[in-house]
Parts: sequence; structure tokens; C-alpha cells
Amino acid sequence: MKAAVKAHATNCLKAIAPLMSGSEHQSARKAEFANIVERQLVKGLYEMKKVEKELKDRTDSEDKPITVFATEIVLNSDNIPVIAQQSPLVDKFKMTIEQFSVTSSDYDLETLQQFAEKKKAFLAAEKSKAEREAAVSRASYDC
Repeated sequence: MKAAVKAHATNCLKAIAPLMSGSEHQSARKAEFANIVERQLVKGLYEMKKVEKELKDRTDSEDKPITVFATEIVLNSDNIPVIAQQSPLVDKFKMTIEQFSVTSSDYDLETLQQFAEKKKAFLAAEKSKAEREAAVSRASYDC
């Protein structure tokens, strides 16, 4: 049973991983990720499709929008995810999923470097903002 739970949970995690970038996951979508994985544990693996998406506010060297391939969950006419494979935990073993949580996320080295660069840029912007405010304060004090 333990092996079955681990195998299905791993499948659910791997199936959902392409839905968002590491940066999206780290900054804003961890709860959504965990929620989708939990629903798949109970219901089964969702059917997925590859789509082309234009990145917002991103252009190439010729000022054309950048288009990337992304993964989306296939939805039925009622906007409910289509199940590609029933959950063996519920369907075969008649288990009930009471609780699920993602306790850690491992990011690849490149993604970790991107996080560090974003953090440096954010801190530099905050420092610049503080310096501007201090300069304005000094200028108004000198008057």
C-alpha cells in the first residue's frame, strides 16, 4: 500500500509540474500546485494538452511577442478537469485521502540562480528607493 501511495503521488506531482515555471511556483502558485496534486490523488490524473502562449510584456530582438509552449489541463464543457486515468488509490484500493501537503520543493540550479538574481534586483530597487526618499528628505530639510 505504501508503495502504491508513493507511486501515485509521484505521478501526480510529475503530471502537474509543467503547468507553471519554477519562478511562478516559488513566488505565487504553491497553494494552487498542492491543490491540483491533491485533487489528482483523489480523482485521478488529469488529461493535459500542449498549447502555445504569448508571454505578456516580453518581446524578442525584433520586438515581436515571444511565444512559448505551455501545458494546460483539459476541461470538459462544465469546466471540470477531464480524468485521463482514475486514481488507483480510490478506485482500486478504496482508500480515502484525508490530508496531503507538499513539504518541500527542489529547484534546479538554473532556477535557483534566477531566484538569486531576482532577489538582488529587488534589493537594489529598494535601496535606490530609500536613497531617493532620503535625498528628498534632506533637500526639504535644507530649504
